[in-house]
Amino acid sequence: MRAFLAHMAKRGLARRSSARALSAVRSFYGWMHRQDIVVDNPARSVGSPKLERHLPGHLDRRQVDTLFKALQTRASEGKFPDVRHLAILELFYSAGLRVSELRGINRQDLDLLAGLVKVRGKGRKERIVPVGDHAQRALREYERVRDQLCARLGPKADRTAVFLSAQGKRISVRAIQQGVTKW
Repeated sequence: MRAFLAHMAKRGLARRSSARALSAVRSFYGWMHRQDIVVDNPARSVGSPKLERHLPGHLDRRQVDTLFKALQTRASEGKFPDVRHLAILELFYSAGLRVSELRGINRQDLDLLAGLVKVRGKGRKERIVPVGDHAQRALREYERVRDQLCARLGPKADRTAVFLSAQGKRISVRAIQQGVTKW
């Protein structure tokens, strides 16, 4: 088994590929052992190769400034998706929220006068998080265009959620991810 792993390494296969192949061999030998074809499983005693761990990428300060300037320029045109994306990114940047926390914010959880937002995180734990000045301004502008959307959609609009889709429903995690990735 060790010679098999060494052969895969010599061929230039990634450690993850070697670990996957070793797992398949272990499973195959396990099946053969249960069928009484082999006496023992030689792959069980061999450890999996250590996998590479990569830190997630990040933006430097200049890139963050460029991103927010571009967003502010687009949001100043007043289009609902652009104003919403600016508010979302400002809140992410200001409060350090998880995507699911941001999606779950209700209108009563947001206090822009005090500059605070109540979020529910993992395990339904609640915490109060400060909201920075830039995020507060972006959220106030978003509330204005959100109210216009709700008035246009009437009773179909979700009046409890802070962040809405163009159809007036609570925005999905996937839509938030796509918007962040786009910008």
